[in-house]
Formats: sequence, structure tokens, C-alpha cells
Amino acid sequence: MQISINKNKRVLNDLFYAFSAQGISLLLSITMSLLVPKLLNVEQFGYWQLFLFYAGYVGFFHFGLNDGIYLRYGGIEYNQLNRPLLGAQFWLSFFVQLMISLAIILYAWFNVVNENREFVIICTGIFLFTSNLNNYIGWIFQASNLVRKYSLSVIIQRFSFLISVLILLLYRNNNYHIYILLFLFSGIVSLIYSVVIGHRIIFVKLIAFKTTISEFFANMAVGIKLTISNIASMLILGVGQFVVDRVWGIETFGKYSLSISLTMFFLLFISQVSMVLFPALRQASVQTQRQVYLFSRDFLSIFLSSIFLFYVPLNYLVGLWLPQYQESLRYLILFLPLAAFDGKMQVLTITYLKVFRKEKQLLLINAVSLLISTILCLIGAYMLHKVEAVIVAMVVSVAVRGFIAEHYVAKLMQAKITKYWIVESVLVIVFVLTTWFLDPLIGFTSYLGIYLVYLFLHKETVEKTFVQFKTIINI
Repeated sequence: MQISINKNKRVLNDLFYAFSAQGISLLLSITMSLLVPKLLNVEQFGYWQLFLFYAGYVGFFHFGLNDGIYLRYGGIEYNQLNRPLLGAQFWLSFFVQLMISLAIILYAWFNVVNENREFVIICTGIFLFTSNLNNYIGWIFQASNLVRKYSLSVIIQRFSFLISVLILLLYRNNNYHIYILLFLFSGIVSLIYSVVIGHRIIFVKLIAFKTTISEFFANMAVGIKLTISNIASMLILGVGQFVVDRVWGIETFGKYSLSISLTMFFLLFISQVSMVLFPALRQASVQTQRQVYLFSRDFLSIFLSSIFLFYVPLNYLVGLWLPQYQESLRYLILFLPLAAFDGKMQVLTITYLKVFRKEKQLLLINAVSLLISTILCLIGAYMLHKVEAVIVAMVVSVAVRGFIAEHYVAKLMQAKITKYWIVESVLVIVFVLTTWFLDPLIGFTSYLGIYLVYLFLHKETVEKTFVQFKTIINI
């Protein structure tokens, strides 16, 4: 396949920096998920996971501003941006985020009784301020094809935190407070880098407040649907975490969250492809968009179905290292299908919905899936009283969302996806049943045999996808 975007080398360079950022993120995730629980007790690790959980939702409080800028300015070159207008909005956002952050801190200070939860919420309020300002600049970098600059800000944040954590590990520090404070510090370092690199946008002569506020709300109006959609997407999994924390307590929450973290390992790298694809596809022809879609769909179907083969070695190694988290490894059997269902959704489907400006449709799909997840998670927790039932509820909801969204995009691309979904669903069911009810090694062998049969029956597609992949890499 010839990807006719005229900027292939630039795209590949951007991918290199994006993957480098995620490589460091992967090292950090491995460190935090496998080494930190070795030092912290189960309760302290639970509070660390609770902070990361809350921190994941702070993006809601820019109320669509960052997403609106990303959507409206996507594909525009950096030198062509209206810098005074963007700079004025940054400082207005600075004030808004500061007020929200202070409100959260004061709420925790005066209303939260549990000292550990109070500390977690206060730190979340601080992180909200630095993260949303950093993302404001980062979204501008991404929208204007400066993926390299954005990726470097991520690398700086992750690397500074990784080094700090490794030092703590050498001294065997077992206080989760220090880990959270260092996480906040690394975010501040990244923000300083972004401000320095983006100074031509940040430090400008401010324009009339009326013009600023008008553009501010215009961007929010465009982006709020995507922001709410993103939060709804996160809550499809998040509602299960809220329920587990409330019903079973912080220790079970920690074990439950560890299994989610292990699942996310497999999505860290491929999720970065969407960051590069979006501005490139916005400038591409309809024919190129369809070519990229068909190739990506085939590639992801083959790749994501292979992820289940990693369960047995991961189960063995983590089981030796963290024997107190055997429940997490059991949960992982049910969680891994998320990698198959959500991987394609995050990389391909959502990217195309953004390219075609289908934020309303994406919001509706996520809202329906969130409703399904909420109902099923409550049934699993309060009627069946099983953590496993809550996990299955989340996976089913993500699968339903993926099918609806991909069916919609496939219609836009004049492609068919029913066959793919039937085959992928069969592979998921085979993995879960054989691994859950049989010896892990027998389950691994059974799934490996089924996967090889799948590759053989689709050998023409596999060969074509491999040739296309080599063509792209050799550009």
C-alpha cells in the first residue's frame, strides 16, 4: 500500500518520538506496577492506585477547551497559529484551573475525615492545575504536527519520575506519600519545559478580554462533547473501580487496579499511533483515509489477538515476584480481553470519528456503553457479590461500545467488519474459557493452536498486511 500523505518521513519520525515516550512510560508502568507493590503493603499500594485513578479524571475540568483547540486547529502549521489568541486563552485557563484546584484542596481539607484519602484528594487538586495547563500546550503541539515537542514533554515527565522512583527503590522507601509528591514534581518539570518551548504562544501581548472570552467559549463548545465523551469512556472502566473501592475496600481496590495496570501494558505503545494519525489523516485524501483504515484494521486484528499468548509467562513471573497478588493474576484472565476490544477502539475507531468530526456520535456511543457498564457493575457487586462479575460487566460494556463504534466507522469507510468481530470474539471466548477452567499451560497450548489456525485460514490477509507494513517502514 502506498500511503500518499507526502510527509511519510515526518510521520515516521513523529512515531519514533511517540514510541520513545511510551517506551519510557512502559518502563515507568512496569516499575510502578511490579516494583512498588513489592515495597508498599497492600493498603498503601491501594492508596497510590487511588491517586492515579483520581488523577485520570482531572482532564474533565478544562471543560472541553483543550479538546476544542485540538479539533479546531488540527492540521494547521505551528507558524500559522494565532498566537496572541491562544496565549490569552492560556492565561484565562490558568486562572480557571487555579480556582478549581483551590476548591478541591479546601473541600478535602475541611470535609474528608480519612487522612489518607484527604492527602490523595489534595494532591489530585494540585495535579489538576499542572496537568491541564501542560495539556493545553501539548494539545497545540499535537494539533500543529509538533508531535516531537509533545513527546519530549512526556519523556521529561516520565523519565524524571522514573529516576526518582528508582532512587526510592534503592533506599527501599515504603511511604506512598513520597511517590505521589514526586509524581507531582515530575509534572511541574514537564510543565516548565512546555512553557519554555511554547513561549511564543504563552508570553504574548494579550488581546481584548471580550475577544478572548468569546474564543474561549467557542473552543469549549466544540470540545466539550469530546471531553464528556472521553470521561464517559474512562468511566466505563472507572465505575467498576468506584464500586470495588466502595464495596470491597482499599486493599481489594489495589489488587483490582494492579490487574488493570498489567492489561494496560499491552496498549501503551499502540495507543500512541492515534496521536500521529489524527493530524496526518486530517490532511489526507478520502482514498488515503480508506487505505490506512483497511490496513490498520487488519494489522490490529492480527496483533491484538496475539496478546493473550503473553498471559502464561506474565502469570508465572508476576506470581513469583508478587505472591500476595495472586487474585490480581486471576482477574487478569478476565481483563485481558479489554486489550483486544479497547485497543482497536482507541487507536483506530476514535481517531476516525475525530477526523470526521463525529463527536456527537462518539459521545452517544460512550454514554450508552457507560449506562450498560453502570447497570451491570451494580448487579455484579450488589446482587452477585462477585468482583469477577464486575470485571465481566466492564469487558462486555467495552466490547459493545467497540462493535457499535467500529460498525459506524466501517459504514463511513464502505467496509465490512462483522466477520472480523465474530472471529475476534471467538478467540477471546476460547482464551477466557481455556485459561480460567484449565491449567494455565493447557490453556496456553489450546489458545496457541486456535490462533495458529486463525492465521492459517487468513494467510492471504496476513501476508498482505505484512507486505504493507514493510512498505511503510521502508519509506
